Amino acid sequence: MLLVPLLVAPTVSIFAFLSLGLFPIPLIFIRYGKQLRARSGYAQEAHKVIMRMGEYSYGEDIDQGSQSSIKEQKVEDLEQGSPQSA
Repeated sequence: MLLVPLLVAPTVSIFAFLSLGLFPIPLIFIRYGKQLRARSGYAQEAHKVIMRMGEYSYGEDIDQGSQSSIKEQKVEDLEQGSPQSA
């Protein structure tokens, strides 16, 4: 019974020192995150996927910009009287 209150302070101290030791990690990611992502193959692949998703969601090719947007296509469809696709 007397040992239980004595164990609280060391336990809290351990968590305090762990959090103090882990504190710089977010700062490192903020400072060097762009360089780390540039070296990461996973981040480069994710960037390519996001770029492709942007192409399809906006209906235009990012490199060429030759296609019309989805909004423009819908307006053209309405003007021509073709039925809307849901």
